[in-house]
Amino acid sequence: MPHSEVDKARLLPNGDVEISLVLPIAVKDVPLVVHAVVTQDAAGGATASALAHTSYLFTPTADDEIVVFPVPRDPNSRAFDPKVGVEARATASYACWSTLDGSAPNPDAAPADGDWTWRIADWG
Repeated sequence: MPHSEVDKARLLPNGDVEISLVLPIAVKDVPLVVHAVVTQDAAGGATASALAHTSYLFTPTADDEIVVFPVPRDPNSRAFDPKVGVEARATASYACWSTLDGSAPNPDAAPADGDWTWRIADWG
């Protein structure tokens, strides 16, 4: 099976980065969560790196569909320079979810180490 890879990226007018991700694990109607980070080393007189990151829920409409989505620039990041290359990393995993119950043993008590506010509900 071919591997997933970011095959294209472009700078958007608002300063975010849009990436195209090849996903050979994409199966029609099966949601995937994609985590993406785009970085650019300091260059051209800049003293800090540029950074964009996001998590994106993608539900393919076809097997092996390529996903294209924006990766927002971090509010504390410098702007990306369109003349300098970027490194884009993305991972995709199947989305998973559970129904969690908000009834802790004593909701008014301060939580002790190891206590959770939400727990997996009992199956009826």
